Amino acid sequence: MSEFSIAARGPFSLRESGRFLAGWPPAEGIAQTSQSAVRLAFSLDGHRGHAGALLRQEGETVQGEVIGREEVDAARSQTARILSLDHDASDYPAIGERDPVIGRAQREHPGFRPVLFHSPYEAAGWSIISARLHPRQALAARERLSREHGAVLNVAGEEMAAFPLPERLLELESFPGLTDEKVRRLRGVAEAALAERWRPYRTWVTALLRVSSAPR
Repeated sequence: MSEFSIAARGPFSLRESGRFLAGWPPAEGIAQTSQSAVRLAFSLDGHRGHAGALLRQEGETVQGEVIGREEVDAARSQTARILSLDHDASDYPAIGERDPVIGRAQREHPGFRPVLFHSPYEAAGWSIISARLHPRQALAARERLSREHGAVLNVAGEEMAAFPLPERLLELESFPGLTDEKVRRLRGVAEAALAERWRPYRTWVTALLRVSSAPR
């Protein structure tokens, strides 16, 4: 287990992020929240392996513990992006003073920043798994897929399953609960991830995910 820290530039509340994650269906199983901590389990950027992270907030700093591969810098960078801590939000309060709608959101969700999918790769995988499925069925299918082909991590006493790496998805021929077409498309996502064909679209995909995860 290794540690890292992320300085929150501008208002931030890990508790507000945890509240959002607790009510966001795609986060079930890959994120867990409690009064004092948030747990994440994800495939690392670059598809080098899996990692888990236990997060706590101390003042204006998020303290993290990495479980899994010793990719501390990579896990820190990815965690910062997931929680939108990779941006300086120092001027965000001033926006709320000028815009009454933003101001109301700031008062109702103090310190909240958009929470993103763990990566564009996992977002694409979820979009395929969840299409035309009841959320409970989609979550169950992803959980089984992650347990059988991904990695099961013990994140500070909680067992969590991380999404499979692209190499494992390429090996899929069929999977219970997923149609043959969905399996084919998951292999396509894996191929694109390994070839990094979506790198030119990463910026606008990330921006879109931030908008879609904003509180309503």
